[in-house]
Amino acid sequence: MPRASLSALLIAFASPLLFAQDIPLSKILVEKEGWRVATGPMDPVTYLQGGPDGGIAINRGGAHGTLTAKGDYLPGPLILMVRTARVASTTMKGSYVIDDEGKIASFKDGKRTDALKLTGLKAPTCLFVWPDEGHLVIGEADGAYLWAVRIEKDGKFGPGDRYYSLRTRPNEKMHVTAMTMDAGYLLYACTPLGIQVFDPTGRLSGVIPNPAKEPMTAITIGGAKADELFVAAGDKIYARRIQGKASYTLKKEK
Repeated sequence: MPRASLSALLIAFASPLLFAQDIPLSKILVEKEGWRVATGPMDPVTYLQGGPDGGIAINRGGAHGTLTAKGDYLPGPLILMVRTARVASTTMKGSYVIDDEGKIASFKDGKRTDALKLTGLKAPTCLFVWPDEGHLVIGEADGAYLWAVRIEKDGKFGPGDRYYSLRTRPNEKMHVTAMTMDAGYLLYACTPLGIQVFDPTGRLSGVIPNPAKEPMTAITIGGAKADELFVAAGDKIYARRIQGKASYTLKKEK
């Protein structure tokens, strides 16, 4: 499917919020505020997720815990299922998983319901579902794009293609490790160049510098006011304020 056709298809099925475009980093970041260490050192983190209580759920190796709104890391019972960026879940339509063979499948009520077939998709690394649960975004181990696939009402895969065009660098694999999205449907993708931010139409708004020299392994948005970007890199979790809000602040349609 041509990208122009896919773009029109995605917008047609998306929220009215998605028509904003040409959003520069100056409208995304908070002026004069940079990265700070939120917690660490700790074992490598595989997954982060912000919650309405202001805490950040953390999966790290075989352990887990919560980063509270006060900045205290509290090891304890897992408040989410064990997760990595290779799994994306919805509230109603099921879950999407990259299996050990690098194939993407949908699951509902514990049963496999569909397998994704996309020509040109070679080595998926991470998944993310839009807040409206209408589309699945796929990152690759080495590519120039992020893919977008429509999720049908029954949870199965609809049309999909390359949608977000990554900034690349010669002779360097653009390995995408994790993604998140804010309430304005801006997508944040962790890459070797930094966190690449895209507007809802797929245009690159800019690249936020890495918080550390180590590769980023997880990303989310949350905090006490739902306006902080959290990134895991090396043995620490870093945070910085943004102008947007976490996607969980959106009112869910009934």
